[in-house]
Amino acid sequence: MSTEASVSDSVSHSTNMESSPYHLQSGDSPGTILVSNVLTGENYHTWSRSMMMALKAKNKIGFVNGSIVRPAATDACSVLWERCNNMVSSWIINSVSREIGASIICAQTAKDMWQDLKNRFTQGNGPRIFQLQKDLSMLTQENMSVRDYYTTFKSLWDELADYNQIPTCSCGILRTCTCDAIQQFLKYQDRQHVIQFLMGLNECFSHVRGQILMMETLPEINKVFSLMVQEEKQREISRTSAIDTVAFMSKMQESNSSGQRFVPGNQQQRRAKLFCTHCGMTNHTVDKCYKVHGYPPGFKFTNSRQKGKSSSANQVLSQPIATPFESYNNLPFSQEDCQKLLALIHSQSNETITHQTANVVSSTLAQTTQGHIIHSIDIFTSITKSLNTYVKLPNGNTVPVTHLGTVKLSDNLILKDEFTPWKMIGIARKSAGLYILQQSGAYAVEFPPKSNTVNSITNSKICEDINKRRFQRSTDFKDIEKPFQIPIQDRSSNCKFSSLKLVLVIIICGTFFTILQSPAVYNNDHLSHSGFRSSFVERWIGERPVTDPRYVSHSDVNWDQISNIIKKLNDGNEYQGIGLLNFNDSEIDNWRQLIQSAKHIVLHLDYARNNVTWESLYPEWIDEEEESEVPICLSLPKPKVPRTPRLDLIAVKLPCRRLGNWSRDVARLHLQLAAARLAASAKGYHSVHVIFVTDCFPIPNLFTCKELVVREGNTWLYKPNLNTLREKLQLPVGSCELALPLKVKERVYSGIVHREAYATILHSADVYVCGAIAAAQSIRMVGSTRDLVILVDETITDYHRGGLEAAGWKIRTIQRIRNPKAEKDAYNEWNYSKFRLWQLTDYDKIIFIDADLLILRNIDFLFEMPEISATGNNATLFNSGVMVIEPSNCTFQLLMDHINEIESYNGGDQGYLNEIFTWWHRIPKHMNFLKNFWIGDEEEKRKMKTHLFGADPSILYVLHYLGLKPWLCFRDYDCNWNVDILQEFASDVAHERWWKVHDAMPEKLQQFCLLGSRQKAGLEWDRRQAEKANYTDGHWRIKIKDQRLQTCIDDLCFWESMLWHWGETNWTDNDIVTQIPPAITMTSLSSL
Repeated sequence: MSTEASVSDSVSHSTNMESSPYHLQSGDSPGTILVSNVLTGENYHTWSRSMMMALKAKNKIGFVNGSIVRPAATDACSVLWERCNNMVSSWIINSVSREIGASIICAQTAKDMWQDLKNRFTQGNGPRIFQLQKDLSMLTQENMSVRDYYTTFKSLWDELADYNQIPTCSCGILRTCTCDAIQQFLKYQDRQHVIQFLMGLNECFSHVRGQILMMETLPEINKVFSLMVQEEKQREISRTSAIDTVAFMSKMQESNSSGQRFVPGNQQQRRAKLFCTHCGMTNHTVDKCYKVHGYPPGFKFTNSRQKGKSSSANQVLSQPIATPFESYNNLPFSQEDCQKLLALIHSQSNETITHQTANVVSSTLAQTTQGHIIHSIDIFTSITKSLNTYVKLPNGNTVPVTHLGTVKLSDNLILKDEFTPWKMIGIARKSAGLYILQQSGAYAVEFPPKSNTVNSITNSKICEDINKRRFQRSTDFKDIEKPFQIPIQDRSSNCKFSSLKLVLVIIICGTFFTILQSPAVYNNDHLSHSGFRSSFVERWIGERPVTDPRYVSHSDVNWDQISNIIKKLNDGNEYQGIGLLNFNDSEIDNWRQLIQSAKHIVLHLDYARNNVTWESLYPEWIDEEEESEVPICLSLPKPKVPRTPRLDLIAVKLPCRRLGNWSRDVARLHLQLAAARLAASAKGYHSVHVIFVTDCFPIPNLFTCKELVVREGNTWLYKPNLNTLREKLQLPVGSCELALPLKVKERVYSGIVHREAYATILHSADVYVCGAIAAAQSIRMVGSTRDLVILVDETITDYHRGGLEAAGWKIRTIQRIRNPKAEKDAYNEWNYSKFRLWQLTDYDKIIFIDADLLILRNIDFLFEMPEISATGNNATLFNSGVMVIEPSNCTFQLLMDHINEIESYNGGDQGYLNEIFTWWHRIPKHMNFLKNFWIGDEEEKRKMKTHLFGADPSILYVLHYLGLKPWLCFRDYDCNWNVDILQEFASDVAHERWWKVHDAMPEKLQQFCLLGSRQKAGLEWDRRQAEKANYTDGHWRIKIKDQRLQTCIDDLCFWESMLWHWGETNWTDNDIVTQIPPAITMTSLSSL
């Protein structure tokens, strides 16, 4: 952190070189990645636009377009040009794929590199325009949300518009044009934009779409998008509205014996004038059209061809919507079957349910998988399974299905998680258009899934079950509104099968039961890899599921290494079961030969869905306050734990794609979590060993290196602490949910106090000594008694060490660690020294804090959290300013082993740690709240942050000071106001809060926050520059009363004279003389 202070000073005291293209910012480094999506070849157009924007922002565009020509060798700018050219070349190489980067590494200049890529990957406009127009014409919303559809549509449209730009006029005629032809053409393009967008929307938006198209002037595309999003939200609200009663609704017409509805004589003449817009016939309207709502039972058709087209409206709906039956393609019965079924139910005669009728019933109700649907998870009395699938409702809407469980409607009516069978749940009475259950729990008839081979089973089952309990037929069954009952005859007259058919029924029933109920753990050689659960057809015909390439591991298994590892297991000969996950058939055979005494279980793991990406598990932002939504992580399928035998050893083969972002691989994470769940399922006190075969190191904070028994080559053997592992598995799978509730209450944490500590680090400069002292003061002020440990290098003088010890810090002297990818004297040259934290092995848990923050509320409870627990930063990354770590020498060695191999996204320690610890746990942002205002923040947002900065009692737990630090400013106001590019970090309220902590420190500690002469001159220079620029905030007008201006700690005290030649090299650090440390009582702040 100390180097950042010098960076901030250099930024604030910048010279006029900042406007020069040869100027490099402090954050510019060869390892910087300018764009998020690297060039792969197919995306050249969007990549080049992104790179051009980034290079323009960096003021380096001239190095790729050739406008900045190489100066002569004798020119003073030659060295600067060479440096900037190499920097831009590095940025380009970092922004392309590894293969492309290798092909351009030898280019002499950034311009040559850029031109090579342009010549190689740019497409002719014709083919690309053709492809874009084709994609636009075929683009439809389908299963996408309106937002996703609009995003896809807009990206295609904008790229096409970029190719079809309006040519500029070079003759000057358009300047005198009065017909507004260009404006009319632009309006035409906007109109086409809107129409093209509306064309791809789903038909459920046809009503809103029609209203928009009827407008005389079409609204802008953004307005249309907003309207569609509102309509979509309204539909979601309607779909999720509560249903408080269990009822059946039916749109049916009462019929006479001729099938025609009775109309009183005085209305018959009037009805003749009615006209149906659906079928084109008279005497009725569309709301009573039989072709829309279904023909009544027993209706006599005048044309035999209509019999096959009859429809029924006996559909269960969540709202009274009349929709043509023909559009319900996924209902479990055809129109003709419905007609037969209804005619059977409402028949006046005592006909028996014949073999043919039973076939109709079974084939009708078994066409699709159906179940009871509820609108809220709170209605469940118990949950048995989590799902990630969708179901289409009768009204045409598709909704997600997330859970299976049991719902208790009454003591006698309980709906269980039987997702496939149909059951009759009771007898109902029609009242006010609804069927109200009168008798429940009395009887249930099951209809297995449809299959031509099981009709006889269904017939027999229906006959047998119906005769177990008979229903009394009502004497007044002519009225359709009477209770729903089924007439039956004696079993002897309906269920007579030949002995041969009975044998076939038993055989087929047993076969299907075996197939459909096949377990998820396989003990044979055929299913030797993890995969999707086989579909019904695959299991029936014996086909193997298709292997997901994401889970395929190409690592070679060295059986000699595994054999050596097995020999080191003392209890290896006593193993009962060995679980194998993600191995192929031949590898499983080798395992059986290796350990012949144990039983080998080939474990099954369903693959993660394709929509589960690393970005979905680790989003950049979640709604922590749950203002608009409750953050929920997408689920990863869990492994099926075998009951017997017990698993003593679990072996998993992990994928490792070195060419890609191997550490952020969903399949790789999924397999390791599955191994953890299998190990944690062990009962009793026996230990479980886990073996990983992988060319890349496993997740270091899931299976820790403390638990690593031995490693040979690409084989890693762990003996995990099962209790700790079970606690980790209770956490969310990623940062998509908070691992710690936002409204966590401060509580007494009963950890091992002497084994836990707060820690920070100072190296390379002493400007952060004051910040570290204030941080210690804030920790003691909130009541924490944990140890305070600070790592310092040889650049921190004895004078400053005395102040740190007086503040309560325990001093640990370290050797700095150089970042091998940093340039000499760069801001990030020594920031890998933070890795020394993992060598504090006399502690079990460390909460690391940067030296530029204040602890406003006790955060001792974070010691309960596992490594790495931190707040989110950007993209999928965490902020290392506050994080929980678990010291370990082997973890430190892991960090050191890869410093020459792994690239840090920002060139610093935070980027490197994010590459090592990709599985991290999100804590609320209030525990590392950044003092900044994002550009574009609304006034309400700024007021909310300002309120948080100053709230008393505090709402925030930790306030992290960005930009120029409070102790390096005048105490009168936040000096970030005086520097244009730092105003986003300016807050007088937060500034004042830090000075309150400062004033609570003993006076002898406050002297470590005094200003040197150069610092005073720099602050005054910035104030005068703000006055010259006439900044509207007006802070430069405030008269400075900071008493530190009157105190001199340097040999040269006339700091105003420095302003005469500010920016020149006349003044150096040699002008400052370190003062002799005063006598300071070595006591911790806890006693002050």
